[in-house]
Amino acid sequence: MLSVRPQDLDAIALDLSGKLVISVMAMVSLADLAARFEARRIIRAMPNTAAEKRLSFTPWLASPDTTEADCAFAERLFEASGKVQRIATETELDYFTALIGSGPAFLAVFADAMISDAVTKGIERGIAERAVRQLFLGGSTLLAGSKQTPDEIVQTFLDYAGTTAAGLEAMAAADIHTPIARGLTAAAAKAAAGTRDCDLG
Repeated sequence: MLSVRPQDLDAIALDLSGKLVISVMAMVSLADLAARFEARRIIRAMPNTAAEKRLSFTPWLASPDTTEADCAFAERLFEASGKVQRIATETELDYFTALIGSGPAFLAVFADAMISDAVTKGIERGIAERAVRQLFLGGSTLLAGSKQTPDEIVQTFLDYAGTTAAGLEAMAAADIHTPIARGLTAAAAKAAAGTRDCDLG
């Protein structure tokens, strides 16, 4: 398994011909891994830091020479840290690197914004942080278990027309979707910088 920062990859000199190589590195393509390590059976995956809580969502893809047994092993390996999804292209993996690999940090930015706003309203920072941590735990648990889509949940609160709707409408008026999309686009572009699309479809 290759799990180093992409900028540190040049320090690794190994002949991995004939071996299954599993990479959890961003920005290093199947083609680059094959050329560097003389490997043909390669799996690329992108777990996130929630793996330590067995709550990661891990998308992965395999090179054409990877066997069914290799893929079954990878599936079991990543299921140990959460949910898994096989995908077809490196373009998809680059986007999932932004959406899933970077996602926990993006949620932390949102949480920090909420905590900072609470502090400006006179709430003690420690209390605000405790409240927001619990909010994210509870809210994400409810979201994960809900039969409604996120959009449907939002619409339910808008239809109720209470305090939550007032907040959601203000966020929509401030165009909250655009900075989120820009963040995902920037992270995905960074991931794609070192890869090329490889349709295994």
